[in-house]
Amino acid sequence: MIPHFFNEKEYKTMEDYFIRAFGKHGLFYNKLILNNQYENIISHVLDTCLNIKERFATRRAILVIPNDSFSPISPLGLISIRIITRFERETIKLNFSFTWRTVEAVKGFPYSLYGSVKFSEQIMNDIKERITDKSQLINIEIDTLSYIAHSLHMFTDTYSQEIIRGIINDASK
Repeated sequence: MIPHFFNEKEYKTMEDYFIRAFGKHGLFYNKLILNNQYENIISHVLDTCLNIKERFATRRAILVIPNDSFSPISPLGLISIRIITRFERETIKLNFSFTWRTVEAVKGFPYSLYGSVKFSEQIMNDIKERITDKSQLINIEIDTLSYIAHSLHMFTDTYSQEIIRGIINDASK
């Protein structure tokens, strides 16, 4: 999950980013738990997974991050997370779609993608943990993760240029 042009120190900063953004008191997580939406979505996905007679591929499990302020409009970078269930034999596949308002391509993209993958894993684990009847143990796994950035931009600072040069040099070997 870590780009090869990042070093071990940056892995720690990516994990720190995940905790600050998606951890139990993180920027995005605090918005996702408003009005109990996170718990309601987890319950909805779990219901679709456990209802063996009427399994359906839900398209309604969408977590939405509201604007922080309307004066001036102040949306966060992450807009929404959609969870779509698919059933394949005895396995339930969770497909995720993360929609981002804006992402910086060189450094921001790897961080937000890392956070998206890790948070998908957290959601899957939260669903699994809520299965109380162990006779209903089911195989749940992540299938795909779609990443949509409505705006992708690049900074031209020295650090970003060094990363870009490194990527180009590696690609031209």
